[in-house]
Amino acid sequence: FIHISIGGWDTHTGNKAQITKIMKETDMGIAALLEDLNQTGLIKQTLFVLTSEFGRTPDVGSRDGRDHHPKVWSTLLGGGPIDKGFVFGETDELGAKPTKPNEAVHLRDLIATIYKASGVDPEGELTNSFGRPFLLTTKKAKIIEDLF
Repeated sequence: FIHISIGGWDTHTGNKAQITKIMKETDMGIAALLEDLNQTGLIKQTLFVLTSEFGRTPDVGSRDGRDHHPKVWSTLLGGGPIDKGFVFGETDELGAKPTKPNEAVHLRDLIATIYKASGVDPEGELTNSFGRPFLLTTKKAKIIEDLF
């Protein structure tokens, strides 16, 4: 597993400058990584996940900043067993809420799906340092089967 953090997408002020910097740091690197994984065939055994902590308002407002849409996130999943080119879910025109709330995915479902795509049993458990069992996901977690 490799985890890379860019330090945050929180652009409540100075959005244009911050997003320009973030995109310079991420766009080319992500494109190069995915191209290399595709060319070498390693994409079939590599799960790629790009996510943020909140959805964002589409307008920047008077402070040149974007506020939160906490009910909607965007996440990019690819590689491994995930079907190529599949889009799951949609929002209203403001990106504020799902257009089909009954199809909305909870974070626990995304985590369970990532475990499954990684070859880890989402219903598995670990033992913590006190010898107590620790579930990887909650019993309510559902795999997003449409991705496979």
